[in-house]
Amino acid sequence: MCLLRATSRTCATRKFHSIHLDAGNGLAASSILTFVAHDGTQYERLEQSMRVIAGKFRSRNIKSLPGTETRPTYDRLKETLFNVLASTGALKDSVFVDLFAGTGAIGIEALSRGARQAYFVEENKKAANIIRDNLRTLGIESEAEVYERDAVIAVPQLASNGVEAGIVFLDPPYELKGAYEQTLRVLAKSVLVGARTIVVAEHEKRFDPGEWFGDLKRYRVLKQGESALSIYRRASNETSTKAEPDIPQ
Repeated sequence: MCLLRATSRTCATRKFHSIHLDAGNGLAASSILTFVAHDGTQYERLEQSMRVIAGKFRSRNIKSLPGTETRPTYDRLKETLFNVLASTGALKDSVFVDLFAGTGAIGIEALSRGARQAYFVEENKKAANIIRDNLRTLGIESEAEVYERDAVIAVPQLASNGVEAGIVFLDPPYELKGAYEQTLRVLAKSVLVGARTIVVAEHEKRFDPGEWFGDLKRYRVLKQGESALSIYRRASNETSTKAEPDIPQ
């Protein structure tokens, strides 16, 4: 996706120069490309991308939507998430389900770090198309599938297709607080979530998405900055809730 910073009936047809600006904080990095039209008018096009942090696609850029249509997970929180998953041994060769996937950064990071298969669920058509573009660019279309629909509809469809997730990550828009309870309740009732499946919800630090959903129980909370990760498992697999202190900035 891109934004055009100037408008004209004359199309910009020739690249003039390119500058790369790295946001450095997990937000979209940007490339400013200047074009020159036939009439001499210059145009700047702002292209946005994000980078893969680690694994086989480390430092590769992936596309993101400009503006506020999607909210990317910050690099430090993303690193915290994957360090926790790696410490459990759950990530390697796992089936990773990325709900409210945005442009797919979390699921792609999982594939980069050793997940075997990823399912991306995103109802926004533009974002879903960017996920497909990113998978194509990285050459991993065969390792992933995109469900362009609402998460609560996709979960039973995934289950009916025989998918059992090793890890489920959900990151609804922070303002849609009801989406957490709705999605977690659907997951708790679904065979998509097995006895050893790890469910991770990213949310605002000041918001509590809930501790119990059926037998799906939160057993750990990780806080960083203004965001937090609530981690759930079937109660038969975990019997205690553990709250972690804030991670240093």
